[in-house]
Amino acid sequence: MSTTVGPLRGTEGSNPFLSSGESGANSSQSKLVRPTVAARTRRFHHETSTSGRAKRSGFYADYAAQPATHLGRALAEGFAYQGQSSPFRGGRPRGEPSAALPATAFVAFLQNHDAVGNQPFGTRLSTRAADPALHASIAIVLLSPQIPLLFMGEEWGSGQPFLFFCDFEPGLGDAVREGRRREFAHFPEFRDDAARQRIPDPTLSSTFEMSKLDWAEPTRQAHAAWLARYRQLLEIRRREIVPRLHGMEEFAGCYRALGARSVIVQWRLGDGSQLCLIANFAAEPVSAADIPDMGRMLYASAETAGTPQSATFGLLSP
Repeated sequence: MSTTVGPLRGTEGSNPFLSSGESGANSSQSKLVRPTVAARTRRFHHETSTSGRAKRSGFYADYAAQPATHLGRALAEGFAYQGQSSPFRGGRPRGEPSAALPATAFVAFLQNHDAVGNQPFGTRLSTRAADPALHASIAIVLLSPQIPLLFMGEEWGSGQPFLFFCDFEPGLGDAVREGRRREFAHFPEFRDDAARQRIPDPTLSSTFEMSKLDWAEPTRQAHAAWLARYRQLLEIRRREIVPRLHGMEEFAGCYRALGARSVIVQWRLGDGSQLCLIANFAAEPVSAADIPDMGRMLYASAETAGTPQSATFGLLSP
């Protein structure tokens, strides 16, 4: 899924607002309100980049075969699909080339209302991904050149579900309820009608109430630790990444998959420095021979670069 974001300005020279619309086509030519597109979003497919096992059914099938390649291409070039065959779409080509767009034309995120709400039970990554993998993924979102997006409560690792809910008149509400349950018939665990009936009814007020944040969570030790980590990463981004984004040129990113679940990504930043990432979501460490000179270390989610379930960022001076 991609989102096109266009700039809107007030009539008296006020600061710009951003407006977005969604498309699954991965179109680099889509335009919303002006010929100049401000940003398009893409998400890391969290089932293939942060969990120990990849889902291979439904719309997840597009990302199951080569997760490192999809992750590297999305980070370096914007869209994971740029004309490649899409298994979920019956082998039809999906997307257009996007490497010529600047990194700041993309918004990156692990979770949003769709990625969480479209789970059958609204489960967040914090409840189903191992902490080291989630830590690595957060570092990638917050320190890569794309614009990061955080979903409500993500910054403290909220465990509250965020379910699909709506408030429609009875006829439409019935159609939405049944349509949502039919949607999950593609997944093996929901092929049985009785299993689909367990998916929460989006029209019930209890479904909405279950989706509210628990504002006491950030005061608890485990959640406070996640919040401190997000703050640390955002401070590194403010200090080290943002000042170097202006002036990034076309085709500024490149990547090299080291295996099915490990990848190296490099970006030439606007000041001529080079940002380097080693992301390893495999169970084995990256070979030392594959680790390039990373310059000054900016952040490591594990003690050693290339450790299983880790992300490491370095910065090479011009």
